[in-house]
Amino acid sequence: PHDYPWMKGPKFADEFVKYEEQDARIAAAQWKDNVIFDGHGNDMPEWFQNIGYILSTSDFEGSHQAVAEGMASGAIPIILPWAGAETVYPKKYVYENLPEDFEAPIFDMAKSKSIMEYAKHHFTTSH
Repeated sequence: PHDYPWMKGPKFADEFVKYEEQDARIAAAQWKDNVIFDGHGNDMPEWFQNIGYILSTSDFEGSHQAVAEGMASGAIPIILPWAGAETVYPKKYVYENLPEDFEAPIFDMAKSKSIMEYAKHHFTTSH
């Protein structure tokens, strides 16, 4: 959010505080080196090869296309509820409420391949 000046406006003040709290929580955690924020890039196929999870936390974007792209690479989606999320993506990856002690689904190659197959079946077109 620091890269977007509009996030610092009064309309998003409460939300920005939550981002600040998360930044502090991550900085203090023993797993802080496992959380990486990458900038924009045009090398998405290569970038997706280096992640195991794709997070969809935004409630202010169009189709959340990054989730489909991440799934196509085998990344496990973790999706916070946005209107229609469960109609586009499997319900088991849409989390209504994440508890304080939430643990991400365990990443394994079988699950990754299953997710890639789901994406191939649901998000590609035949020509």
